[in-house]
Amino acid sequence: MIQTEGNIGDTMFDASKYNDGKVSEKHSLFLGDLSIYCDEKDIAAAFAPYGNIVDIRIQRSKETSRALSYGFIEFDTEESAAVALREMNYFLLKGRPLRIRWAAGRTTPIKSTTTPHDSAATVYVRFLTLEDNVEITEESLRTLFNQYGPVFDCA
Repeated sequence: MIQTEGNIGDTMFDASKYNDGKVSEKHSLFLGDLSIYCDEKDIAAAFAPYGNIVDIRIQRSKETSRALSYGFIEFDTEESAAVALREMNYFLLKGRPLRIRWAAGRTTPIKSTTTPHDSAATVYVRFLTLEDNVEITEESLRTLFNQYGPVFDCA
């Protein structure tokens, strides 16, 4: 669910004045590797110099409400988001370097052709460690998971 109005830090924002309240993937960034100690105010403070922030969402566990170490930030312009991406990728926030990329907008569920269910599953893989100096790449993850079905997004 997209938060359409509320407070980010001490700044009031109202997403309804941007894109009729809809999130635009052209203005949204994925924030990966967030510290569990990072909150929306920390993100707002770090990204405020890059433009008007429309929305900040830290994804949380449905069971425990704990932060899942990733989230999204939306700016009011694509230019602001592009500058933030360029300047803030690998920026240390609460002791962890942010991994930032363009958010992949999903307006409808991905339909699976290989399972009896209506939509494909999303699998989050975290805390990968090197074993025997083997480099873990996007391609190696795709190869590993393709044996279970098509991989739609891997980063």
